[in-house]
Amino acid sequence: MASSPCPPKVKAAEVPFTIILDDPLSNSYIQNPYAPDPDPNMTIESYERSWEQNEGLGLNDIKVEGYEVEYIEKDTDS
Repeated sequence: MASSPCPPKVKAAEVPFTIILDDPLSNSYIQNPYAPDPDPNMTIESYERSWEQNEGLGLNDIKVEGYEVEYIEKDTDS
C-alpha cells in the first residue's frame, strides 16, 4: 500500500491546515458540507488569469473575432 504524502494528524483533521487551490480553468469542485449555506471555513477568490497562464493553456492564440467571415468565404469558394 502506498504511503500518503499527507501527515496523519492533518489527514485526520487533528491540526489546522490550509489548502490553496489555484485553478485557472475553474474545473475543480470542493464539497460544501454546509450547502446550501456558505462554508464559513472556505474563502473563494476569483481573479483574471495572467498572460502566462493563458499562454500555458493555449488561449492567447485563439482567434475570437472575424472567424465567421473567414468560414463563410471558404464555404462559398467551393
